[in-house]
Amino acid sequence: MRPFVRLRVIALFFLLVSPLVRAGDPAADEKFLRLKTPEALAVRKKAEEEWQRTATLKGDEALIQKARALDILTPYFYEEADAKCYRYQRRLSATPACFEKEVKGLNEKYGSGSFEYLGDQILIQYTGLHYRQLLEQYPKSRYQDEASFRLLRGGELINNDPEVVFAKVDNWLKKYPKSPLAPQAWLLLGRLYADGWYLFKTRTFVAIGMQVDDQALDDMAMRYKGKGLWAFKQVMNLFPQSKEAVVAKKEYDLLVHDQNDGVFYGLSY
Repeated sequence: MRPFVRLRVIALFFLLVSPLVRAGDPAADEKFLRLKTPEALAVRKKAEEEWQRTATLKGDEALIQKARALDILTPYFYEEADAKCYRYQRRLSATPACFEKEVKGLNEKYGSGSFEYLGDQILIQYTGLHYRQLLEQYPKSRYQDEASFRLLRGGELINNDPEVVFAKVDNWLKKYPKSPLAPQAWLLLGRLYADGWYLFKTRTFVAIGMQVDDQALDDMAMRYKGKGLWAFKQVMNLFPQSKEAVVAKKEYDLLVHDQNDGVFYGLSY
């Protein structure tokens, strides 16, 4: 068997934020309308109230509440910017300057560096600024587990060595095994391994100056599939009453039959 060689995957990654949708797409309109339902508007109102309440809080308590509120509000901010800059403008393409103006306004209101515009994806996202501030300023905070876990998204789950990505989540689980967020972490780990399985199984890559070793790639795909199944089982066995266990069962059944949920949660190698 020829040794496995490092490959570069063409597919990039899925940020753990609202999926990108465009005008004229029924799914886009449906998603936009879902954020306008009474239930969604109630969630938004509560998050906005929580943000206002942070003015009365101090230290790590203020930072964690700010971060939680902005995580909830981000999809609403993005959809509003999308409507203003693209959806109802009858343009053939989004205008970056318009989105950048929206981000500038958000940063003026919620703190410099809180939001960023990803032009290649036409996406506005919360940067996790307040989570980072909490980790840096309050190393003994009781919210360390939450802040560090919430930062395991986007660019943090991208690396040219997939083992580095898996290790980030695995190390978090070793550090915070009894955290209330542990079910979510195990589920994320399973999904990342499932990403790895899919990319190797479907040969979504370009070999750089070397011959592709099909057997080695199949071996890696099976290895990641096994680890993904194991991680999903951990959710079901350790946290059987959690909502994550229900999701893990569905994704376990998909992976057993060489399928996935069609979403990428990380990895680009």
